Amino acid sequence: MASIATGNIAGIKTVKGLGLEKLESKKFEESNSRLLDIGVSMARRRAILTNANALIFGLATSTILLYGGFATLRGEISVGDLVAFMSYMAMLMWPLSMRGLIIANIQTVSVSARRIFELIESGIEEDDDNRVELNNVSGEVVFENVSFGYTENSRSGVYVNCEYL
Repeated sequence: MASIATGNIAGIKTVKGLGLEKLESKKFEESNSRLLDIGVSMARRRAILTNANALIFGLATSTILLYGGFATLRGEISVGDLVAFMSYMAMLMWPLSMRGLIIANIQTVSVSARRIFELIESGIEEDDDNRVELNNVSGEVVFENVSFGYTENSRSGVYVNCEYL
């Protein structure tokens, strides 16, 4: 999306001169829509993982308190043992909570990495080896029966059958 915006801002005169505002606007909206879909998907996954971890932590805490409370009342364990066990459980839950954040960050990184690799793999555009260097050029350039349109099969182009000297 940023590359589309940057290209349009840098080439605003070209975009306006060729009447490409609608086309460029459509490309920008499509890119924006894709980015929105990705963002919503990532937010949904992050919310599910974060809340799932909170649910697991809450259920584990409730179970330990319930079982440990009855065990304490029966004299099977001391209150210190229950508190120690709760502390151990909290220490074990922290990595699980971080797992959700790491998975969400991996998704963000994978999207960014895909874009970076696209740019790296695109390579450098090489100049045409069949080019001819012109020296001491004189004379006239004549365009005869020249047509220009926005699509290849366009019969109603911007310029149709024009001649220029």
